[in-house]
Amino acid sequence: MSTGIRHWGLRYRAHNGVLRWAVVVLPSEYGPRNPTPPLPLVISPHGRGVRARTNARLWGALRARGPFAVICPGGMGRRLPLHSWGWKGQIDDLARMLSILRATRPWVRIDEQRVYAVGGSMAGQETLLLVGRHPRLLAGAVAFDSVTDFGLRYRQFARIARTRALQALARIEVGGTPSTNPEGYLLRSPMHWIQEIARSGVPLQILNYTFQSFNFRNRQGARPFYDLVANIAAEEFGHVELVAAAINTMLTGASPTNDGRAPKASLVPLKGVGNPHHFLAGGQGALPQNSQGRPWNGDYIFSSGDLVEDLTHNFFLETGARNNKLKVWEMVEHPAARALTGYLLVRGGVHQVAYARAIERLTGADLMKLFPTPRIPTEKIPDCKPHIERGDHLRLYRFSPTDYLELGAVFNGPHPETGEDLVVVDGAPEGVPAYDLPSQPAVFAPDYAPEEIAEIAQKLRVKAGLSKEPTGEVANGKRSAPKRRTTRRKAPAKK
Repeated sequence: MSTGIRHWGLRYRAHNGVLRWAVVVLPSEYGPRNPTPPLPLVISPHGRGVRARTNARLWGALRARGPFAVICPGGMGRRLPLHSWGWKGQIDDLARMLSILRATRPWVRIDEQRVYAVGGSMAGQETLLLVGRHPRLLAGAVAFDSVTDFGLRYRQFARIARTRALQALARIEVGGTPSTNPEGYLLRSPMHWIQEIARSGVPLQILNYTFQSFNFRNRQGARPFYDLVANIAAEEFGHVELVAAAINTMLTGASPTNDGRAPKASLVPLKGVGNPHHFLAGGQGALPQNSQGRPWNGDYIFSSGDLVEDLTHNFFLETGARNNKLKVWEMVEHPAARALTGYLLVRGGVHQVAYARAIERLTGADLMKLFPTPRIPTEKIPDCKPHIERGDHLRLYRFSPTDYLELGAVFNGPHPETGEDLVVVDGAPEGVPAYDLPSQPAVFAPDYAPEEIAEIAQKLRVKAGLSKEPTGEVANGKRSAPKRRTTRRKAPAKK
């Protein structure tokens, strides 16, 4: 065992009831009489044929260099203990490691928002499958030299003399060959779960609907459905602006507003509070990241080109989003966050209904029987009631005066929860001027001395012949009427 760390053994029951061994690796100073602080947890599946103790030793003294815990489960496949190759029961066992550790070693405290998985080869395969089968579990994952297509790997075993015997073990574990049991190999292949891996917890609507509308073929032939997807994409951009406004409102005042100049340590009280990127890299504003700091990226886009597949995906995406919004509403107490969530629940519900209706019109499948899902009527959420009373749960707004004219061909009929008629409204919903957020000098937003920028801007306006006062419109300030300006052109020379 490496200096500075200690291995703690524990037993757990695998998915089939068999007792298996796991090893927890911790700094040596912690134990039952000295509980750990909340630590990140790394779940470390073992490689092919590697036991838990051996896997734990592979971490060496690395564990002593940082505040995190590692758990190395022994594993159990369908038939084989050391050659599990991504069996679904084994993946579910990996997902239970946090609860197993809590039950057997309660003095090891884990930060549930920072659970990770790391593995290579077969362990990389199982790391990716853990992300795919349990997309809400992990804050991050590292997989290297991973098996991604297990059927292909089975055939590759025959090419090298020392791995040919693995084909026999794979047949025992999976229950046949890729030819006789193709589904068995497919479900153990991370490539089969690529969409689930890509969708692991990141907001998707704006990216999906935008690219689906960009890539839509035969728009004229399927115009009502194109209009629906493109129009909802336009509204989603507005929702991103709303989310940013709510986050910025909640962050305002989190750092000193009157003195952020160096060398004062103005941000010290914020260490360990929420996502530090808001202060270190975001000017105390909204960022395209989730609550754990993981950024949005193009890998999360789903745009298959198949209209039925895309519409079905969008319906279940909106359904999952409603589930998450309900949980967010239950978690937060800030009035801005609750007001935002109430509005988005109502408008997201409209999109959910729209995609269900589009699928019904296109295929005859009646998804209206699934509403509400989850089984919580929207009208029971207090922050949703003002929008329902205004009728926003029935309206699909047209976000262009000249486009999306065929929305009404799809979005019509009774609302699945209330029975009221669905309507298409020409024009966007009524908006209000944005609130002018105050400067936050501690994070240099817009500068450590914002009054200097304001003075420069005023001089530039005067020099350009504009009003001395700003001409923009905000909710909490006066707006000066802009001067009308004309551009003089030289008369053409006479011939």
